[in-house]
Amino acid sequence: MKTLTKTISNKHNVLIHYMEVDKDHLHMMIETTPNIDLSDYVRTLKSYTSFHIWEKYSPYLGKCFWKEKTFWSDGYFISSIGEVSSDTLKYYIENQGKNT
Repeated sequence: MKTLTKTISNKHNVLIHYMEVDKDHLHMMIETTPNIDLSDYVRTLKSYTSFHIWEKYSPYLGKCFWKEKTFWSDGYFISSIGEVSSDTLKYYIENQGKNT
């Protein structure tokens, strides 16, 4: 998942500072320019990773997602750092999934 995400991020001029995968979601701290359409980036990221994950794991995923080849939920959340320091956010992201 991380390799696929980095590949598509590089193609969209999105720099990933931190990224961790939890059991059912992904956290990233990214940097990009204001002219990047983040909704297009997320749509492409979901499409690209879904295609490649289904290509590699279709026998398993077919048992879980039998109606359609879906992987991601429809929504996503993006926020600027705001009042949180980058160190605090880095700690939060790096510790995803460690207590599960």
